[in-house]
Amino acid sequence: MQSHRAFYIFGFNVQNYLKIIRRLNCTLSNHHTAGILIIGDEILKAQVKDTNSHFISNLLYKCGVKVKKISVLSDDVDEIANEIRDFSRKYTHVITSGGIGPTHDDVTFEGLGKAFGCPLYYHPTLVDIVKNKFGVTSDSSPGFKLAYIPKEASLYFGVNHETGRPLAYPCIKLKNVCVFPGSPNFLRGSFGSLYNKLFGTNKNFVTTQVFLNAREEVFADALTSVSKEFPLVNFGSYPEFIHSYYRARITIESDTEAMTQKAKERFCSLIPTNILIDYDSSPMENVIMKYEHFLDNQKEKRNFYENSLRHIEYIYQDTDNVGIYFDSNVESTVMLHLAFVANKRILKNGNKLRLLCFQKETLSPADEDFLNQLIDTYNADIMLFKETPQKDIEVLKWKIPKLKFILVGAKSDVEKREIYNLKDDVLNGIKIEFPLMNWTDTDVWTFVRSLSLSYCPIYDKS
Repeated sequence: MQSHRAFYIFGFNVQNYLKIIRRLNCTLSNHHTAGILIIGDEILKAQVKDTNSHFISNLLYKCGVKVKKISVLSDDVDEIANEIRDFSRKYTHVITSGGIGPTHDDVTFEGLGKAFGCPLYYHPTLVDIVKNKFGVTSDSSPGFKLAYIPKEASLYFGVNHETGRPLAYPCIKLKNVCVFPGSPNFLRGSFGSLYNKLFGTNKNFVTTQVFLNAREEVFADALTSVSKEFPLVNFGSYPEFIHSYYRARITIESDTEAMTQKAKERFCSLIPTNILIDYDSSPMENVIMKYEHFLDNQKEKRNFYENSLRHIEYIYQDTDNVGIYFDSNVESTVMLHLAFVANKRILKNGNKLRLLCFQKETLSPADEDFLNQLIDTYNADIMLFKETPQKDIEVLKWKIPKLKFILVGAKSDVEKREIYNLKDDVLNGIKIEFPLMNWTDTDVWTFVRSLSLSYCPIYDKS
């Protein structure tokens, strides 16, 4: 019979020690780690808003790399060198952004070289790029700073996804440090095409979310309890004070689908069911399927909603010269989403949607943030006009000479007159279409909230 007695060495319980080691190994899960350095005085002075760290962190998360720290540094060689050296010891990967241009304060390469005691030199490939692609002719030009890198560094060229051609300037890598540009446009192109190659792993994070209509104190005890019950699962709680759908968001993350789902089910069993919110945080994924599901749940009004979509599909059949009148109201959001679904049903990738925004006054911060969010979400182009449609119609025809249709979200003749009151000779061939005519406020809000669509916060009281 096998003994179950504990095994001790010098009074130390070895079995308990081994359990602790196994627990730590499971907790660490061997995920690669990363530290991000955002370099530039302009960030610290709030002259430029940092968006690069968010973009980088998002893509690293997708390929199974855990970002452990983000630092924002000034344009100081010693500070950059010290932070690179420290990060390089602590993390699997170090990513820097900024400080590699031609000006006197672009000193990232100097900091990188100093961090590892590596001298700088003019890399012949980069010299050729500076001369032939950037048009720098004089050897004394500041532009040659782009070619002056640590001697032991390697070059990694990203690829332009649209053209399939290599990008003009590479990522510079020395040891486990990868240097990327600070300009968001260049950073997105370079990092976006290289992150899988440079940082890809065979591990992933499995994350789910729970949305609650309650303050944190209502479910805090349940969250504490489940976090102890599932020590290998990461839980996060994020209160939301202005969101239109929920008041708190819980994230649940582990290395496996089974563990994440089990932890979610356990947490939900410990909280009141009436605070759970059915919210879709990714309404644009499988957008046609979700629209069809919405119709299935609207049996009495299925044809009503579908007729509006067919109206829009008919307009988009023969032309992509369609503008969507947009004024940030909820009906504009409905119109935009219907146009997106219509384009997806007609063409797999859809046409580029064009928003026509008429604003007499400067956009409020809420309107501007919302508009930028929609442009990203729907991959839409926007044209801003300073007056009303009536006053700007000539400018509109000049800017978009082939414009044939304008979709407007008016629901009644009264709204129709308020927005457009133009004679045919003024429109000169442009047709104004109103696919939402006879929609009620209930129809609008049923559509928006059933599909978890974002809308401008100023309409939340509706």
